[in-house]
Amino acid sequence: MSARAQQLGDSATQRLSPPLPDDVVLSVRGVSKKFCRHLRRSMAYGIIDLSKNLLGVRPDSSGLRKAEFWALDDVSLELRRGEILGLIGPNGSGKTTLLRLMAGIFPPDKGEISVRGRVGALISLGAGFHPHMTGRENIYLNGAILGMSRAEIRARFDDIVDFAEIGEFIDAPVATYSSGMYVRLGFAIAVHVDPAILLVDEVISVGDTFFRHKCMRRIQEITAQGTAAIFVSHVTDRIRAICDRGMVIEKGRVQFLGESERAVDIYLRNVREREAERAAAKLRSSLAREEMDLSDPGRYRPRGFPPAHAFEYGPARQAEIVNVEIVDENAAPVVTARINDHLNLRIYVHTKAEVRNMGASFLVRDESGVDLLGTTSHHYGYTVERADAGRILVFSFGFRNLLRPGHYSISAAVNYLQNPDIPVPGTLIHQFDNIAGFASLGLPELDVYHRLYTPVEVGVNRPEEIMPTSSNLQRGD
Repeated sequence: MSARAQQLGDSATQRLSPPLPDDVVLSVRGVSKKFCRHLRRSMAYGIIDLSKNLLGVRPDSSGLRKAEFWALDDVSLELRRGEILGLIGPNGSGKTTLLRLMAGIFPPDKGEISVRGRVGALISLGAGFHPHMTGRENIYLNGAILGMSRAEIRARFDDIVDFAEIGEFIDAPVATYSSGMYVRLGFAIAVHVDPAILLVDEVISVGDTFFRHKCMRRIQEITAQGTAAIFVSHVTDRIRAICDRGMVIEKGRVQFLGESERAVDIYLRNVREREAERAAAKLRSSLAREEMDLSDPGRYRPRGFPPAHAFEYGPARQAEIVNVEIVDENAAPVVTARINDHLNLRIYVHTKAEVRNMGASFLVRDESGVDLLGTTSHHYGYTVERADAGRILVFSFGFRNLLRPGHYSISAAVNYLQNPDIPVPGTLIHQFDNIAGFASLGLPELDVYHRLYTPVEVGVNRPEEIMPTSSNLQRGD
């Protein structure tokens, strides 16, 4: 939130020709923004440009100097009253930079941005807050920056505090606030200044589930009253559910602008293609190794396995896990899955010595480390009575994703049974925790609040249609 945003709101319509239509509150035309990769060189460029401005010479920002790159390149869009635009793309694609340009935090190097009215922006955690001032003081400070009078701020103060739910901490320095409290207060200010445009970055995900739902309801309320919003999120179901249109940004350029459902499909296709390309590159690297033997576990162990985030257990003297992958029904690597998608977990095991009564097992855990689902091959009758040394075995576990939206990790293990007649988790040979993972996307038409999604039969009846009669009760039926 900045004074520049308010200045744009007052004068932007005069900067464009032709003027904006009455229902358009934001126009971005051919906007580009460049940055420098090196801090010292960036500072030197800044001094040079400032010196030219002081001498009345306008710096040429149309080209790139050494170590510079285009964070945004020729971006155009229009936003109308009451419209919600979902902005999606990989990290580093330029989403946050675009929001900062719209809020007036950065000036564009090329192109024009026109804003009609106030901009409420929640772009980065704690942005616009003075850490040594109290929450109360920061509300007045931010309101003044947005052009509100002290009387206007005073009239909305109680609503802001009630929405933020920070209670007695309103008179504590914001430097003492948790990340969740920062978000609560920042969002409460942004939506209570009667913004013509609301800009919300992924930072809203810091809040708890109940507050996120509260924010979504508030966004829908103010957009129904005519406020336009731009919403950045990697939660694609949220984009599908609340956005009228979607924009996909890749490497600073607009890849798609249109229906939100189509935008999400394109974004997820890009994710799958990148993951497939990485998997193919790993396979090419593996096959290119010299003197590769089919029995060599290196043929199945991808480069970089195990990843740095994995935790390893067990002696691994008789056998070792050399790869773990999650694939879909077409054997393509899975990064994201919708509810009811079929997933196949493959555990590649290399036997170093003869192993009897060998099997494998897996667990799926949430971000808190809670075990949600899993099993062992022994329970399904897949116990390998004898595996000779030097073999590669692949244990496969197929299951449907029934998990609520979120990220989940995989634990994989190989073991053996001391008593093959008792299919319980056996003696551990080798195990990896956090060896792989995937994101569950949920359902576009249904919020999943519980950990596992299960279809529920729902009905409405009169009491006499479902309750036993008094005669039945007397007979004991």
